[in-house]
Amino acid sequence: MKGQDLVNRLARDGMIDIEQVRENCHRQYVQQKPFVKKLRWSTAAVVAACFVFATVVYAATVLTERFDTGGSMSLTPVAYDSTEFQEQQASTFFGRSIYANSRADFLPPFIRFVSYDHFEGFDSGTAQLINEALAGKIFTADGAPFVLMVPMPNQDLYRAERGSVLYNANGYEIGMITTVTTYDGEFTAFDCDGLLWVEILTVTDLINQFEFSATYEEAIMFLGRNFRLPTAHVDAFNPPKFQVEGSIETIGRVNIRYVRGDELFGDLFLSVENIRDESMEPAHLYFVGEITRFEIAGVTIHRIIPHNAFWWIHDDLVYSLSLSAGTFTDRQIEEIIRSMIE
Repeated sequence: MKGQDLVNRLARDGMIDIEQVRENCHRQYVQQKPFVKKLRWSTAAVVAACFVFATVVYAATVLTERFDTGGSMSLTPVAYDSTEFQEQQASTFFGRSIYANSRADFLPPFIRFVSYDHFEGFDSGTAQLINEALAGKIFTADGAPFVLMVPMPNQDLYRAERGSVLYNANGYEIGMITTVTTYDGEFTAFDCDGLLWVEILTVTDLINQFEFSATYEEAIMFLGRNFRLPTAHVDAFNPPKFQVEGSIETIGRVNIRYVRGDELFGDLFLSVENIRDESMEPAHLYFVGEITRFEIAGVTIHRIIPHNAFWWIHDDLVYSLSLSAGTFTDRQIEEIIRSMIE
């Protein structure tokens, strides 16, 4: 599976409610479903998607049919050909990048992987829809209107014109332009004027969205309580970087990233969120795989297979740990989790 496809498959925070777009056409933005943020890739989803999946196996694990994380999500493992999974795929919409700023060094290293325009090419009809939707909205540095989709050499396909730095109508440098598609890549979302729905994100928008610039103290204040960081097997990493994600309308999350040097994705990614209020319903996801559970120091740990991800609740906080494949042994993973519990 290509990296971009994997990111789009897992990025549940990139969904939008197309029916709400039609029903609320007087608004100038896309109305979101409950617990679905503004169209974008969730930081946690992107990082998890970019890991190569491992097969860590623990003895005496117990198979779980459905798993409520206690936070913003619940998960149910199913077969690929199951009715639930197929219906979910048919009704899911994903954010797709159709243009990325050629000066992508303003983005954190781990996110540059998905910051490229669609490289496989678009048919002429789709290219025309994109150009019509962007007409009068994107400009060159000297203020001249810009046509984004251009023919590919010697092919009956179009792609976003590469190498240009573009600006929006207010003169701000554009970082990325996105639209939405179905799981199969079909463009089906249209705005009030019948134009293909697109979102123009400035450089500032992207930096604010993906930057890990919070301090540990700010992360604690955001959650309203202290949280645990791993103390085992992290000496080789740079100091952790923090990001706060969410708002008072959603379950806030703190993301923590550990990398060695200036690596692309990092070897360890941790998310922490408060247990949700009883009045809130979690976003539910069917996925192809299995969920097992085991205990460490009296705390139940859930492992998502084939994803190398682990979930647990401790001191009224929901923890999610993702690890890149091959970096840690089974025993080391257990010791990392144990260091956050004992």
